[in-house]
Amino acid sequence: MLLETGQVEVDTKDISGWTPLHWASLVGNTAVVNALLETGQVDINAQDHGGKTPLHCAAERGHHEVIALFLETEQLDVDAGSDKGWSPIRTALQKGNSKVVRLLLETGDIDLGRDQSRRIKKMLKKLNLSSRSEAESYPCE
Repeated sequence: MLLETGQVEVDTKDISGWTPLHWASLVGNTAVVNALLETGQVDINAQDHGGKTPLHCAAERGHHEVIALFLETEQLDVDAGSDKGWSPIRTALQKGNSKVVRLLLETGDIDLGRDQSRRIKKMLKKLNLSSRSEAESYPCE
């Protein structure tokens, strides 16, 4: 494979600031995501010109398999905010991707208070992710 030659710059950004990892995450290509991560040369938290990370891309499209791969790395910032202040979990909530929301909540590293807490709770309830009492137990302060 081309990546194995060591002659490929795996973190090269395009005009929008997207890396190959952004693109692979957006389309849900787990094989490419895994291959890029295995190089050890990608910045999993690379931000495009709008502050979106590959995690935002996967969360937006509901690619929970990609997110599961990301969660296996130690470097992942699960709560990274875009320039608009949107975290990956808020992106997933907005798009109705409940499987992704569950995965991210299970990390225990999500600060729901960084986004508008009432809005987040309302979205959680709308997706029926949990009982009312469980949704209210997520820290929002």
